[in-house]
Amino acid sequence: MMNNDGTNLVQLTNNNVHDGFPNFSPDGNKIIFEAWDDSNYPEVFTMNIDGSGRTQITNVPGAYWQSAPCYNPSGTKIYFSAGFNADNHYVMMDLDGTNWVNITEPNTFGYAE
Repeated sequence: MMNNDGTNLVQLTNNNVHDGFPNFSPDGNKIIFEAWDDSNYPEVFTMNIDGSGRTQITNVPGAYWQSAPCYNPSGTKIYFSAGFNADNHYVMMDLDGTNWVNITEPNTFGYAE
């Protein structure tokens, strides 16, 4: 995290693999992001804005990608790109990672939304 002018840079994660696509919750108390912690493919995580409370909220085995998450404007749902290899589509889920609903239908293998 940093100021708008690039000063006061604070590292929030300390991971030897990918952490990316951060987005703030509408109330400004959480950050949602994708990470590759113990998986070969990205999963969705949340953390407090100071970097504490890192919590994995998706856990799909195999070559499935859960990436580029963001909150809806009211902060009651999470939207993200999900898919097997390159057949990604958009999904909505509850804040705890449950109740997945396809926003767009999965594509034929090799196409991404």
